[in-house]
Amino acid sequence: MITILLAAYNGGKYLEAFLDSLKGQTVRDWQLIAFDDGSTDNTQEIIRNFAFNNENKVYFKVNDPACGSARDNFSMLIKEARNKGADYCLFADQDDVWEPDKIETLMSAMEEAEKRYSDKIPVMVHSDLKVVDESLNTIADSFFEYQQLDKKIGFCHLLIQNNVTGCASVINKTCLKAAADTIGSPEVIMHDYWCALIAATFGKLIFIDEPTVLYRQHGDNEVGAKNSRNLKYLKKRISDGAASYEEAMDRSYRQCRYFYESFKDYDFRKTGRIEKKLELIKEYSDLQNAGKLEKIAFYRRHGVWKKGAARKAAQVLWS
Repeated sequence: MITILLAAYNGGKYLEAFLDSLKGQTVRDWQLIAFDDGSTDNTQEIIRNFAFNNENKVYFKVNDPACGSARDNFSMLIKEARNKGADYCLFADQDDVWEPDKIETLMSAMEEAEKRYSDKIPVMVHSDLKVVDESLNTIADSFFEYQQLDKKIGFCHLLIQNNVTGCASVINKTCLKAAADTIGSPEVIMHDYWCALIAATFGKLIFIDEPTVLYRQHGDNEVGAKNSRNLKYLKKRISDGAASYEEAMDRSYRQCRYFYESFKDYDFRKTGRIEKKLELIKEYSDLQNAGKLEKIAFYRRHGVWKKGAARKAAQVLWS
């Protein structure tokens, strides 16, 4: 069972384009779970019409009360998917457009990974994205190059910088269960980051070097793509300064602390390699109360440096 999770909120302007791209997938055996967080536009009407025209493929609910964020909405969706027995989950953003073979591409890589490594471990497959403007004109052919992100990163690097975009990913049932059992805490930064940590720690995190999503950028993105070479963007990062950077790092440390506490006694088979990863997560989370020199020593010891000169400079200056 392939399940698509859609967190919706006032997305009526772009939602129909996404749903059309979902209906046009080369893989047609899927179900959609959509939670609306109290939209005041025509979002709910669009989803209900889609459900009516795609009988038995859509489960739709309006959150009451509203949870207030995409993060919390996706947390509830993940739990709902687990409860409904989903085998594989893809995350959807209401303003994107999927390439026609997105599901096929991600699932092909997922099936190959499970065959090679086992379906009893958490697996997450993610891809590149094409960055487009409001009218779907191409801004950049590669999200990773646009953001100056490494396409493949080591485990240590993932602790400090997420490179997985939820709307270009799929998780298997084992990863879904682990996420559903633990997600929902305010310490979790975002659902895609949480699933990536689970897969990288206990299973496999796999990257496909091709775009499967048209990643639409507009004024209302809750999370979006930023051109890291853009002088205006760099100026803003510098003006936000140490306080903003320290707040982001504190969230990262707290997330890893919560991850360690959630999974240190979880029922995954603990190999020596996994135990080392858990200890590294704990060591990283302990940096929250460490001094600058201790933090820099950790980064150097494990080669944990953010991609890009500006990000590395921030690590040194504002650690």
